[in-house]
Amino acid sequence: MEIRKNEDNRVSFKLTPQDQRAFLAIRGGLPGTSVSIDNKPAGTIDNDGQFYSTALEPGDHVLRIAKDGYLPRTIEAPVEGGEILNISAEQAKLTKSGSQPAETRPDSAFAADAKRKIEQLDWKLARDSNDPAQLQAFLDKHPESQYAAAARAAIAKLKAGPDH
Repeated sequence: MEIRKNEDNRVSFKLTPQDQRAFLAIRGGLPGTSVSIDNKPAGTIDNDGQFYSTALEPGDHVLRIAKDGYLPRTIEAPVEGGEILNISAEQAKLTKSGSQPAETRPDSAFAADAKRKIEQLDWKLARDSNDPAQLQAFLDKHPESQYAAAARAAIAKLKAGPDH
């Protein structure tokens, strides 16, 4: 087809959709840290502290960064089509696993609650028995328990016999 000045011409175009994939970029991360996206390994942060993902579908994604000796970090990351989601050094910062006081670790509240429930169940079993050995086993397992004094008193009472 030839197009000339001052002439009407019909031109056809075929439009193709723009690439709507999304990408993730981490800058300032800890070198050697593994990166997973939606529970699938995606790679490792390089020696310069950078990571770039392959194409992602637009939508909500869960990013997890982890390295031995550090507490892992999970980031929920919604991304739009055509967008590069940048994760900063502060967002990607990992804390050494031994450097955080136990009472501030995310799992410490759960662990303390579980320990308390186990102690309560153990006490209920020991308290409801008339066996000094079971009461002593409770004391051996939970020497600092809030029920320790009651366990000691129950042992003394059982050893003294039914007449006392």
